[in-house]
Amino acid sequence: VTAEVLTSMGHLFHAKFTEFWQNKEDIENFHVLVKERPYRRGSTEVQVVYDSKIVYRRNLPSNFSVILQMATEAVESAHREILNLNFQTQLFRDVDMAPSGY
Repeated sequence: VTAEVLTSMGHLFHAKFTEFWQNKEDIENFHVLVKERPYRRGSTEVQVVYDSKIVYRRNLPSNFSVILQMATEAVESAHREILNLNFQTQLFRDVDMAPSGY
């Protein structure tokens, strides 16, 4: 799990996300990026990116206790979405179709 975070809340989310991510099964082959995008009015968006696709995106709250719950939700949601993306990639292999859309 790689991080591109800027704020203390972003660092906390990344730390908790990584902690919960390590407890998942079958994660050895997944390279995941936790990315933070701050906005002018003080809010911040956190994204979990896998294979150039955003698999989880939420506004980052300013409450430490909510971030713990949010990190748990992010791990479950991102893991499910990554497994789904990998399944679709294996299921629909076509030489005429690019796998990443580029």
